[in-house]
Amino acid sequence: MRAVPAIFILLSAVSCMEKDGPEIFLTGQEEADISNTLVRASPPPLFADLPGDSGRSDTKGLDEKVPLVSVLDRVRQKKAVFKGISVVQIPFSDGYSLQKAYYGREPGGEPGDAAVMKRFLVTGPEGMTVVTMIADSRYARAHPDFDYLDRPDYTGAVVFSTVYGELLKVQAYDGGRILAAEFVSSEGTGDVYIVVYSWDGETRSADGADGVMTGRYVIALKPEGEVSPWFWDPDGSGEGSDPQTPEKFYTLSLSCDIPDKVEMTGGGAYTAGSTAVVGYRQKYSVQVHTLDHWTGDFAWSVSARFSMKVTEDMESTAYFETKRPAANNSKHVTNPLISMRIAASNVSMVLADADERVYANYYGGTFGLTRVDREGNPRRHDGLDLYADVGTPVYAAYSGTISKAVSGYGDSPVANSYGNELRITTAEGGRTFVTQYAHLQGGRPFAVNPRTGQPFKEDDKVYQGDLIAYSGRTGNAVDVPNPHLHLGIYTGGRWVDPKPYINGTYPSGQKSIDKGKGRITNIRYD
Repeated sequence: MRAVPAIFILLSAVSCMEKDGPEIFLTGQEEADISNTLVRASPPPLFADLPGDSGRSDTKGLDEKVPLVSVLDRVRQKKAVFKGISVVQIPFSDGYSLQKAYYGREPGGEPGDAAVMKRFLVTGPEGMTVVTMIADSRYARAHPDFDYLDRPDYTGAVVFSTVYGELLKVQAYDGGRILAAEFVSSEGTGDVYIVVYSWDGETRSADGADGVMTGRYVIALKPEGEVSPWFWDPDGSGEGSDPQTPEKFYTLSLSCDIPDKVEMTGGGAYTAGSTAVVGYRQKYSVQVHTLDHWTGDFAWSVSARFSMKVTEDMESTAYFETKRPAANNSKHVTNPLISMRIAASNVSMVLADADERVYANYYGGTFGLTRVDREGNPRRHDGLDLYADVGTPVYAAYSGTISKAVSGYGDSPVANSYGNELRITTAEGGRTFVTQYAHLQGGRPFAVNPRTGQPFKEDDKVYQGDLIAYSGRTGNAVDVPNPHLHLGIYTGGRWVDPKPYINGTYPSGQKSIDKGKGRITNIRYD
């Protein structure tokens, strides 16, 4: 018989039946606003760092963070009042960090009856707690809709942890009767067990000195990633059949540009082919927010609420307060600015508009040998200058990954410099190219990535239409007559004309461009 620590004898001196509903066990964390909380993308088993589990090898993703709201199923949340305390129970999305558990499997022995696992976030006035339930499969068959707030005569274990994975305690139940439990680990195997104890003896003193606590049953927890093959016991007979193939899960990641005002719903993990209901909730009833556009996998949608079949990993961002620039869906391009016009390279555009006798070199803002140096020699311009006042929002013309992010330039002239810039590498339709956005503003050149909550940086994924930066005058654009965004396209080892890469067109030749005052026409608004 395994020795039992005295602390567990004392804790289990009185066994009781629940009469006033489930125990309310909140951590007291002050951070009760789940909209601003990040959790591990791949949390440890049972959402808790278990004792004796430091040798586990499945650590991939433990340092990666995702918004807590993205792994919750707000559609199925439930509210209740127990002992005067109002609490909300929110299920985690099906399949989030899926693990398997077995009843009756001794260390090194054969697996027993497969358990049923459910996970909830329980919030109250003092904070929030993650509750993981490991139910006996016979109990689950008799009570398929059980949850933490409604678990009649529950048989199984309950693990309490913080949203950051800190283990708070483990509790066991047998027909609603509370029993003692603790975690043990099997050295060298990576398996972790919950050992549940009951009293072998009918009498005991108040301090628990009489009677002997013995192991009643064991729950084995399989490490994440080791769920195939697993023991299948459909009839509860204890006799397994052939190993089963675990279900395939896909992740639906949702975000928005105003997470302090709007909370997206429907994100999380889904079994292949299941239906996701995408929507949003306004945090303040006095404010009304209307979707402007999606980026990412839902760029096709014009609604913030819809249902769809999940057949692959998907990610999308809803923009409510950020306006969408013109897009050409057939070319898969969104213009980088709301207003598209070539910036003249030598004379103020305001003067050019007010007095047509003033010569304005709009042609110098286009690609090629369009300028001259002080000696009158042709000078090459490797991009397209688009007129933009300082602070003008800049959008991603194409989806891709940020391959270069330069900041730190201020308002002092820097010769032959692009100043603050972003470069995004795109690989689509059999072609690979880099889009450059240069002369971005000083101070805060990059917009906040709504999927991370931090300014865009190198290696970030960017979707066509994302607000990525703000135009400025940094680099050698500090003292130019017209503030502008420098748009460059690099492919095949050289800079090429951006004209075919924008949504719109303009005439060829200096005379035609200057006569048209740099206007870009034939812009599509798909």
